[in-house]
Amino acid sequence: MSWEANRIYTKPTPELIDYLKTIDGFKDELFLVDNLEGIRFDWTRSFMLSDEPNENSYRKHTLPEGGLLVIKPEVYKIGYDKDYDTNEFWNKYKEYPNDKWGFIDSVSSIKMNLNLDLTENQLKLLSFIKSLNEKFSVPFLYYYCVMWGGDIEEEYAIVFNEGIKVYHYDYESKKDLEITNDGKTELNSTVLQTSFKYLDLELPTWFFALHEGSFDWKKYHLKENKISI
Repeated sequence: MSWEANRIYTKPTPELIDYLKTIDGFKDELFLVDNLEGIRFDWTRSFMLSDEPNENSYRKHTLPEGGLLVIKPEVYKIGYDKDYDTNEFWNKYKEYPNDKWGFIDSVSSIKMNLNLDLTENQLKLLSFIKSLNEKFSVPFLYYYCVMWGGDIEEEYAIVFNEGIKVYHYDYESKKDLEITNDGKTELNSTVLQTSFKYLDLELPTWFFALHEGSFDWKKYHLKENKISI
């Protein structure tokens, strides 16, 4: 069974959200996650949404103050959504094109020595994210991960926060690394845990509730719901 994440996380501000709503390709795909009620899997709810300790309580995490703004998350068809085939939201978001960032064609990519195998559109996207970070002074995280059968095949996180940080999971060595111009340094925690610290999110383990396929994204869709911050 495969799973993929190819999305942007940042801190929500009214100015940033208003700006992103003016951009085709972004404006309809913004999700403000300010609580964890979107967790639907009973196993996860048993420790994430309960004050009663159990054997999985060590995985429990919260959200940063103000929540997370998530841009273009993957949305999966699952059994919780009985009206999936007729519901307008799910029909719109059930499938993304092969290159979900293709709309950024008009952006020029700038040279960034990231030492990663990225597409031209990904490089353009990162250039655009860099400009957003500089314009709004909020940190941005571009996160990419592909898993198969529970194993990570590819994972990297690129953080824009008064500079650029690059984190990568090396499949061959099974190590989480920071990549710099001087080389690679092994991390003390996972790529996911390390990168989310820049958004003031402390993950005690590799587990992250928003990466469950059953997460109810519709609840947080800024176009579907009138949410103010």
